[in-house]
Amino acid sequence: MCFVVNSTRRRVFVFAATLIYLQATAVSDDKQVSPLDVPDAHFDSTVAPILARHCVECHNSSEPSGELNLVTGDGRSRVLDTDDPLDGELWHAVSTNEMPQDRPALTPPEKHQIRAWLLRGGRWGTQPLDPFLVTTDRRAGRDWWSLQPVHSPAVPLVQHTKWPRNEVDRFVLARLESRGWLPTGELNRRHLLRRLTFDLTGLPPTADEIAAFEADKSPDAYEKRVDELLARPQFGERWARRWLDVVRFGESQGMERNWVRDNAWRYRDWVIEAYNDDLPYDEFVRQQLAGDVLYPDQLDPLLATGFYVCGTWDMVGLTIGSDAMKRVVWETQLEELVATTGQALLGLTINCARCHDHKFDPITQTEYYQFAALLGGVNQAPDERSGIAQPPERKHAPFDGRAHVIIAREPPVFHVLDRGMVTRPGEPVTPTALAAPVGLDGDLRLGQTSPESERRLRLARWVTDPHNPLVARVYVNRIWQALFGDGLVQTPSDFGFQAGQPSHPDLLDWLAYQFVQDDWSTKRLIRRLALSATYRQDSVAISGTDAMRQDADARLRWRMKMRRLEGEELRDAMLCMSGVLDPRMRGRSFRDVTMTKGRNGNHEFTIPNDLFDAEHRRRTIYRLWARTGNHPLLESFDCPDPSVSAPRRNQTVTPLQALALMNNPFGDYCAKELASQIGEADTRDQVQHAYHRILLRPPTDQEHELGAEFVEGESLSQLCLVLFNSNEFVFLR
Repeated sequence: MCFVVNSTRRRVFVFAATLIYLQATAVSDDKQVSPLDVPDAHFDSTVAPILARHCVECHNSSEPSGELNLVTGDGRSRVLDTDDPLDGELWHAVSTNEMPQDRPALTPPEKHQIRAWLLRGGRWGTQPLDPFLVTTDRRAGRDWWSLQPVHSPAVPLVQHTKWPRNEVDRFVLARLESRGWLPTGELNRRHLLRRLTFDLTGLPPTADEIAAFEADKSPDAYEKRVDELLARPQFGERWARRWLDVVRFGESQGMERNWVRDNAWRYRDWVIEAYNDDLPYDEFVRQQLAGDVLYPDQLDPLLATGFYVCGTWDMVGLTIGSDAMKRVVWETQLEELVATTGQALLGLTINCARCHDHKFDPITQTEYYQFAALLGGVNQAPDERSGIAQPPERKHAPFDGRAHVIIAREPPVFHVLDRGMVTRPGEPVTPTALAAPVGLDGDLRLGQTSPESERRLRLARWVTDPHNPLVARVYVNRIWQALFGDGLVQTPSDFGFQAGQPSHPDLLDWLAYQFVQDDWSTKRLIRRLALSATYRQDSVAISGTDAMRQDADARLRWRMKMRRLEGEELRDAMLCMSGVLDPRMRGRSFRDVTMTKGRNGNHEFTIPNDLFDAEHRRRTIYRLWARTGNHPLLESFDCPDPSVSAPRRNQTVTPLQALALMNNPFGDYCAKELASQIGEADTRDQVQHAYHRILLRPPTDQEHELGAEFVEGESLSQLCLVLFNSNEFVFLR
């Protein structure tokens, strides 16, 4: 809120700045303000939040509008009027809603607090005003919902008691009933098992599995399928891909010299095994942040620290450039690591505070550099230098076939950089976590010279502290998004102000609380969600209903959302249904693109090689995930380039996708392989088998007739290719 200077009237500065205590020494003896003191607690608990909410946006330390800094009180002497506070410009502006300008007016209770405070003498509080104290209409404060402790809300009561299958459904149904809506009916068994199998394993069910499920009339038939799918090794292959998207896992350096990282696949395999073993999520995170410190004599935790080197690495800037350029590049690399760590694990864009205080969330610029100092000793090296720093006796031990993926160094003293510029260092900082999460101490008791290993270890323990309000909420939301298409929070890597409010805040907290109580088990969380009636709903939308008019995207979960298969699912399913999928797990990545070396030895990823030997028929997660080296078929179905984190994949539907499926050599190969397996049967039998293998159902009479006519005029392989291109195959209902 700003007052504008007017030469014909008393100078009016900022409404916020006039709310400074009226010092007795600034008033003449005969006009001295009453000595009654407003208790500090009164100001801090009632007046300070009003100032923080309405004033500090314009009058803070970085941008003191009107040269008035409400945080420190600088400039207050020019705006104080101690004669009669209620006859001054402050109360005039408040009572007439003149201030704040272009913002919502103060509410009557807020005006009452300001008036009472002025009449009591207008004394200030005991501490400088915290600009992040409360949430405003423009930014989050320390009272932002995601920063508050996770609680276990009571499961709501509902009217339609027959629909819910577990507590998840009661939270969903309570929201629907509050609007007079009802959930959609349950999906038929064929489509339900297809959805479940793809969601849990990334592969389709077989026709025999569909038939067995449809014939199983036991009350726990569906539950048995869920448990069986969770136990399959393909579960880890599917869910590891989601995590690798978030941590921007790539198998080449990126940047000018996009050299392949020949051993990066070992981190990928570690993630797959972690999901299959249901490694508790808190341990999953700790090992990635400090596995080498926690378990110095074990190899698998060392591989987990591949988390630090999933991203790009500017080899040219860090090894060839000038010293000044190296410093700039190093700060940029560190910012990228801070960004990934903050967004993947905490759902906070900490990196946005590198050059100034965060514009939307309660994170200061100083806190950015304190957090960066926790990671500043981590560095990666070219292949010939890859390794964790080891004692001399281990450096000369025989190579065990496993790559150590980071090198550790003693970090320098970190400074706040003015506007993020390396040439303008300011005050030194100590390694510290964030202060914003309520109930969690961000002071890690580290010094400026604390060892690098101790910094990462304490960061790992702070992130996974059960009292951390962010880590469980963020991960639970990612799992929900993977199963339902949208998260309860729609921005899975940003739980700050830009995220808005969750669609079901109590459900999110209940799930996060139960997740921790269940020993951070990913499989138990997925099982709970998959068994819910909410997950089993049909995706069919009935037009004309209030739910469809008001919530077409089904944010309130009155129906499921139809989902297009992701690129990896599509490729793997076509290989599987053609009978040529190589199920081998783990190991070095296969290369489905031809790599050539350009100038200066740079790798350039050019055209797909379209090889179909056994190595190239493995699941897509085992392909070389090189930067700028995506396969055209996968790229058309929105498989992201790993240069940046992809917390949520696009779900586009374009003509190019149909053209890619119809004309890519891969589709033609799978169609011909399936046709050869069906063999030279009667034309109608061929159609029957093609539908049975691809769509998991028999053809209708009309489809049978048209299919036989098509096979006789074209070929069986062309019919298979058409079915691979059908909506029924490409989409999950």
